[in-house]
Amino acid sequence: MVNPGVGRLLKSRALVLTLALGATGGLLLLPFKLRTRWNQLDFSAFYVWAVALRQGLNPYVDRLDTLAKNLGMNVGPFDLANYPPLFLICFLPLSHLSAPAAYAVWMSLQYVSLAGMLYLLIGSDRSLTVASRASIASFAVLFFPLYDNFCYGQVQLMVLLGLLVVHRLLARRADAMAGLLLSFLALLKLYPIVLVGYLLLRRRWRATAWVAVGTMIGTWGTWLALGRGLVMVLPGASGLAGSPVMVHSSAEALRVLSYLPSVLTQQRGFLSLGDQIARLVHFLYPTASDTVVTIAIMSGLGVALLSAVYATLKSDPRWHDDIASFAVWVALTPLITHAYQDYGVLLLLPLALIAASMARDEKFSASAKWLALAAYALANATPVATGVLHLAEAPILPVFKELLTLGFAAAWFYALTERGNTRSSERMAPGLYRTVSVRNSIG
Repeated sequence: MVNPGVGRLLKSRALVLTLALGATGGLLLLPFKLRTRWNQLDFSAFYVWAVALRQGLNPYVDRLDTLAKNLGMNVGPFDLANYPPLFLICFLPLSHLSAPAAYAVWMSLQYVSLAGMLYLLIGSDRSLTVASRASIASFAVLFFPLYDNFCYGQVQLMVLLGLLVVHRLLARRADAMAGLLLSFLALLKLYPIVLVGYLLLRRRWRATAWVAVGTMIGTWGTWLALGRGLVMVLPGASGLAGSPVMVHSSAEALRVLSYLPSVLTQQRGFLSLGDQIARLVHFLYPTASDTVVTIAIMSGLGVALLSAVYATLKSDPRWHDDIASFAVWVALTPLITHAYQDYGVLLLLPLALIAASMARDEKFSASAKWLALAAYALANATPVATGVLHLAEAPILPVFKELLTLGFAAAWFYALTERGNTRSSERMAPGLYRTVSVRNSIG
C-alpha cells in the first residue's frame, strides 16, 4: 500500500511553486544553451542524410563525410544513414532550409511534442487536482533523459507523444486510426512495433490488422521512393554506425532478419538489457564464451518479454483504459533495443502514471512506488555526477542501464496493481483514462 503522505506532498503548494519555477526556468534557458548545437549530433546527421536524399544520393550507400563538411555539419561516424527511410522522407522538408533555420524548426517541434505529451499524460486527467498535475508535469520536465532528448535533437519525445495518441485512439475504439498511426511510428523508428504484442494480448484484432496494412503500404511507398530498394536498417556488432543493408527481394529480407539475434546480443556500450546481462555474466564468469553470453542475453530478453505478457494478462483492462499494461510495453522497448540516454524519455509514461496514482491515494504495489522513485533518482543523479562531481561519461552509462531496468520493473508492478482500483477509476471524471467496460476493452 502506498503511503498517503506522498500524495499529499504532490499536492503541496510550496512544492508546486518550487518545481514549477525550476521547470519553467529550465525550459526558458534551454534554447539559449542549445542554440549553437545546430551542426552537432544527432540533428546534424538527420540533416545531412535528408540533404543527400534530396540531392539524389543514396544516404544508405554513399559516404556523406564530404557533403557534411561542405555543409559545415559534424556527423562523426554516422556518414551513412542508419534510420528507416520513412524518417528521412519526413525530415526532407527541413533539408530545404538552412541548417540553423532547420534546427530552429526541429527544436520548436520538440517543444510542441513536450506540451502535447504533458497534456495527454497529465493535463487531461481531471481526477487530479491542479496542484498535483503541476507537480507531476514539473517532475517530468526535470527528468534528465528529457534534456538529453533536446540536447541531441532526438525523436523519442515525438514517438512518446504518438504512442499516447495511439492509446487514446484505442480507448475510443478508433482501431483503424490507432493501427495506422502505430504502423507509421514503427516505420519511423522501428521499436514501436513492440506494441503489437500488447494489441494481440488484448485481442484488438482490427487494430492489429490495420498495423499490418499500414506497414505494408508504408514499406511499399518507401520501396518506390528509394528506387525499388528496400532498406532494412540493422546495425553491425560494432555499434549503430554499422553499415545498413540494402534488400531487393523477400528472400534477402528473410536472410537479413536471420541476423537479428546476433545483432541483439553483440552490441556493447548501449543502454539495453542485453548489455547489462553481458556485463553480469563476465563479472561472474570472466572466461565465459560468446555462446554462453549469447544464450544468457536471449534468455534475459525472453524473460523481459514474458514479464510484459504476464503483467498484461493479469492486469485489469478496465482500470484507466488499460493504460497500466500499455505502459509496460512502452517501458519494454528501451530494454530490448540499443538505447542511448534519451530513450529514458519513454519511461516518463509509467513514472508519471505511478506519480498520478500516488496523488490520488490509490492502492497499488508499494514496490512500484519505490522502484519508480529509484529510477527517477538515478536518472537525475547523472547531471550531478558529471556536472558537480566531474565524473567521466563512461561510468555514468551503467546508471542509465539500471534506470531502464527499474523503470520497467516499476511499470510491471504497477500493472499488477490491486483490482480494487477499478472501483475508484469508475468514479473518475472523463479524461484520458475514461473507463470502458471489459467487453469494449478486450473485444
